[in-house]
Amino acid sequence: MKKKTSFLKLLMMVIKFLIPFTVILLKIIHPQVKYGWLFVGYVIFVAVERTFETFYSGRFEKHISRLEKDWTFQAVALVYTTMAFIMMFEFFLVPRTFTPFLVIYGGTIYLIALFLRLWGVKTLGESWQTKILTRQLITDKGPYKYMRHPIYFGVILEALSVSMIAGTFYAFLFAIFIFASLMILKTYLEEKDLIKIYGDKYREYTQKCWAYLP
Repeated sequence: MKKKTSFLKLLMMVIKFLIPFTVILLKIIHPQVKYGWLFVGYVIFVAVERTFETFYSGRFEKHISRLEKDWTFQAVALVYTTMAFIMMFEFFLVPRTFTPFLVIYGGTIYLIALFLRLWGVKTLGESWQTKILTRQLITDKGPYKYMRHPIYFGVILEALSVSMIAGTFYAFLFAIFIFASLMILKTYLEEKDLIKIYGDKYREYTQKCWAYLP
C-alpha cells in the first residue's frame, strides 16, 4: 500500500517548488513591474533558506512523527507560507512606490534575525528542536542570558523584515497580526510544557529575563 504523504512534507514541496514557480509566473505575466526579476531572486533565496533551516536542519526527519502531531509547528509553517503568497501577489498586483529606506531597514532587521537564530541554535547545540520534544537543558548562556526565546524572536523579526524589504504593506500587516500572534501563542504553550518538566527551576528563569526583548 502506498504511504500517504504527510502534511509537513506536502508543505515542504509547496515551499520548494510552488513558491518559486508562482513568483516566476507572476513576473512573466506582469513584465512591466519594476525590479520584478530582483524580487524573484529575493523570494527564491528566502524560500531556499527557510526550507533548509526548517526541513533540512538534521532534526526534521528525525522527529517528523512528533512534529506531525504538533499543530503549532504546522500552523506556523502554513501561515508563513501563506504570507509568502500574499507578498508575491501584492508585489505584482498592487501598485507601490519603491522605498530604498524600507529595503535598508528591512535588510538590517533580516540580518539581526538571522544572527539571533544562528546564535540561539549554536548555543543549544543538539538540544535545539523545533519544539520541546525531550528534557532539554535550560541555559542562560549566549542569547538566552538576555531573552528566553531568541530563535522564535528571530523568526518573528524575519517575517516582518521579509515583507518590509519587498515593500508589501498587506503582507507586513499579516506578519504582525497573524504570524507574530501565532508565534507568541506557540511560545506560551511550550513554556507551559517547560514548567511541567522543570517546575520552579524554569519559573525562576522566567523571572530573570523576558521572553523576547531584554
